[in-house]
Amino acid sequence: MQLWILTGNEENWETALNSGNVWGVREGNLVSRWQKLQKGDLVLFYAKSPVKGLIGVGRIESKFKQDRPLWPDEIRENRVIYPYRFDFQILGVLTPDKWGTGAVTVADLPLSLQAGVNPVSKHEVVMELLNRVKDKFNLPLEAPEEVKEEKPREEISLHNQIRDKLTEIGQMERFISEKEYPIDGERLDVTWRRVPRGVPTKVFEVQIGGSPHQALAKIKHAHDLWNSEPFIIVDRGSLPKVEELLSGTFHELKPDIHIITTDKVQELYDLLAKEAITKKDFGLE
Repeated sequence: MQLWILTGNEENWETALNSGNVWGVREGNLVSRWQKLQKGDLVLFYAKSPVKGLIGVGRIESKFKQDRPLWPDEIRENRVIYPYRFDFQILGVLTPDKWGTGAVTVADLPLSLQAGVNPVSKHEVVMELLNRVKDKFNLPLEAPEEVKEEKPREEISLHNQIRDKLTEIGQMERFISEKEYPIDGERLDVTWRRVPRGVPTKVFEVQIGGSPHQALAKIKHAHDLWNSEPFIIVDRGSLPKVEELLSGTFHELKPDIHIITTDKVQELYDLLAKEAITKKDFGLE
């Protein structure tokens, strides 16, 4: 696990915390840091000028690129300034009215706070930071160990099962159906194409637990790039988060996207498999 400090002004922090807990960095040198971010890394929120202190703690969920202005300076200039983005789960945060008086000071520590994403490597500094924030945000010292937890095996297994069934459903429906289809350095879980040299007609992302930010970003990119029909497959527990993002950050995708629950994929798979067996018995296939 790596500890990072996210630096931004009050205006951008208010936007980040009210828009799905998203942070981002510019093109250039900071991209290499963005590439090193991992799910579960701990992040401290540093608000600069005039606050100059830590206002919250979180842990990284997922990374993604986005081409939609989000922060006030992006909206003012009508362009994306911070395309390399990631979202995080909040472990503890001060309300804005307490930023000025309640922020945790770090002025005496040897920290780099200039860039939007700053790594903290020295063990003694990491432990000092954790000591300072644990009481303020009710964060146990053992929290760094907690964020290292991986998805339960059954979640990972379910993701692959649903992905494989979607691939087979596409084949049964006479599509050219592929897993792990490449798109600008990322991979879509499943795509269906009509013709070998054509672009995907339908694109699918399977989201079991966690944050759906990256999944929505990928299928939105496919929709923008190829005019593909977007599908997101979710467990029922993920539905509220998906609907929240489609009402905010990804509102442009809402009219076109299909939200399908995992049980519906299983239901369709069983139906088509039974139909295929019946047709075969009749000598129709």
